[in-house]
Amino acid sequence: MLFMVCEWFKVAEKDRDMVDTNKLQQLKITNGELQKFIFKWDAIVTQMRKVPDDQSLLTCFLLQVAKLPKTHDFYLKYCFWHAKPKDDRTRSNKALHELVHEWMTEQIAMKTRHGVLTEHQGEASAWVIRGAGICHT
Repeated sequence: MLFMVCEWFKVAEKDRDMVDTNKLQQLKITNGELQKFIFKWDAIVTQMRKVPDDQSLLTCFLLQVAKLPKTHDFYLKYCFWHAKPKDDRTRSNKALHELVHEWMTEQIAMKTRHGVLTEHQGEASAWVIRGAGICHT
């Protein structure tokens, strides 16, 4: 009896693959947070038993990236990538994925530079004020 119950509720391999693909299709970019979306996307693709073909991944990915606001930092890079001829080898899922990761690296570097500049801005302005004879300390 237990065997029959287990067999009845056993998930077929095709069903598992469909559930994995459905998770990917349900993933949405919220509030233009591309970095969060990419982390979730990579996690889902990594955990998939059978990764869909490159064209299917590209289609799912493009459906989300195309929804980015035109004012988003990545949108211009996306437009240049999208304007390439369809037979261009750099217009693939892998190339777009690398482009997004390059953009994320640039964003992290820019935040780091901004943090360092902001931190040292106070020191530099105090030095300039003392050097000009304005400081009363």
